[in-house]
Order: sequence, then C-alpha cells, then structure tokens
Amino acid sequence: MIRYDPRDITEIRVFDHDEFVCKAVNQEHHDQKVSLKQIQAARSARRRALRAGINERIALVAAPTETPRIAEAPAPAPRSALKIYKEDLR
Repeated sequence: MIRYDPRDITEIRVFDHDEFVCKAVNQEHHDQKVSLKQIQAARSARRRALRAGINERIALVAAPTETPRIAEAPAPAPRSALKIYKEDLR
C-alpha cells in the first residue's frame, strides 16, 4: 500500500500489510514541497496547452485551400463505333 500527504506529494510512504517498509522521495524535488493542488494545476495547464495545439492543427486542416489545377490530358482520338475485322478489309 502506498500513502502520501496531499499537502506534500514529493514523498510517499510504502507499507506492506500495514507495516512500514520505506519512504520514497523524488530526487528531483527532494528539497521542495509540492502540493496536490500544484500538481493538479500543472496537469490542467498541460492539458489546456495540448488541447490548444490540437485545435490549432484541426483549424489548419479544416481551412479551405486552393487545389492545384491538373493539366487535362488531350482527348483520345475518336474511335469508330463499328468494329472492323481483318477479313473485312479485303
């Protein structure tokens, strides 16, 4: 089981069958106190930034663009509707 203090989540306490095992500390933030509110605010800010980036890309894709004009191929030579066989040419 893991327990933590919501006012300082830079460290957690690990228990095994209700017996204290150890205290785990985040080495990057060992000298700071980071509250759960601060973590939630940072996560919310990150989500907002990601959503803004996604919305920007969606708007870019949805924006109308000019389609390049494709040069038309020359029309094929007209074919006769009547099929002519080699024997008919004699």
